[in-house]
Amino acid sequence: MLVRQAKLSGGMKVFVQVACMILMALPTCTCLPQNYDDIDMSIDQPKGESVSISQSNPSSNAIHIGHNNPDGSDISISQTNPYNTSVHISMNVGKDTKVKVEMTEGVNVQLHVSFNGMTNSECEIMVAGCFNCSVHASFQNPVNTPVKVTMDDAKVSFLHVSQNIPTSSDMEVTMNNPVNSQIHISQAVPRSSSLTWMLNGDADKNQVHVSQNAADGNSDLNCTPDCPQPENEYSYDYYGDESSNAVEPPPPPPPPPKPQRKQQNNNNRNNQRNNSGNRRNGNNGGRNNNKNKAGGQGRSENPKSSNSGFQGQKGFTTKDAQGCPGGSLEACNQGCPTNYGSRVTQVCQTVCKKRC
Repeated sequence: MLVRQAKLSGGMKVFVQVACMILMALPTCTCLPQNYDDIDMSIDQPKGESVSISQSNPSSNAIHIGHNNPDGSDISISQTNPYNTSVHISMNVGKDTKVKVEMTEGVNVQLHVSFNGMTNSECEIMVAGCFNCSVHASFQNPVNTPVKVTMDDAKVSFLHVSQNIPTSSDMEVTMNNPVNSQIHISQAVPRSSSLTWMLNGDADKNQVHVSQNAADGNSDLNCTPDCPQPENEYSYDYYGDESSNAVEPPPPPPPPPKPQRKQQNNNNRNNQRNNSGNRRNGNNGGRNNNKNKAGGQGRSENPKSSNSGFQGQKGFTTKDAQGCPGGSLEACNQGCPTNYGSRVTQVCQTVCKKRC
């Protein structure tokens, strides 16, 4: 062993020593023990619920807070130097609720905040000095629910903030000095809801996507620097607006053509055979052709015979089914089911009245 070590160069010796030190320190730095218990606070229809959580140097723990139909909830979470932690906050169909999250100097941190159908609420997220962090905030159908997100000194991190059909719910997102990070900011169908995006730093060192789709005239888009919008930008006009470019909904598609009856196709084939026979056999073929034509006409004049007896109504045809089922209002009403209750019967009779 000593002989082999002597043959190593000075640079190789330094490399081997550093590699050994990394291997010795790896189990202690990647598997920090959990120093806070996991928190799970799921409450149904809370009123005036207040949640305040403050943690210093948390590691390998998770926080989950879910309120269904909250009314006046106040949620505040603060983490300093979090490592390998996860925070999830979800508010579903509530009002007058405040959510505030602060994270400082985080490493391997995940934060997920979701609002669904919240009214007269607000959300504020502040993240400073994070490495390999993921922040995801989504808001579905918010009303009078602004959101503000600030993320500073993010490295190798991911930020996603989105609103779907917000109403009077402004969104403001600011990032300072991000490096090697992916940023996605979007609004879909905003109504009186502005989007403000500001990046202080080198935008070329990050992958940035900012979009606002189908916005009304009261939803401003403000970007610093300019928004990296796609090359093809489309303007939308709402049906019913006074704009001359308003697009009406397309007409309904025409009904499919009625399929020809099989017996008619057979008559055509018989006529072709008889015509060829007429050329071969003279008058005998002509008599056969006349017989087949007479038979085909007789069947085509009485199409009711193949569909008679539908729902107990004689003479019911395919043509009647596309208009008035049964051919008359009385027949249609008699065909309505009675074993599913009076409500179903009334609906069926109403349809018969409209179609007959």
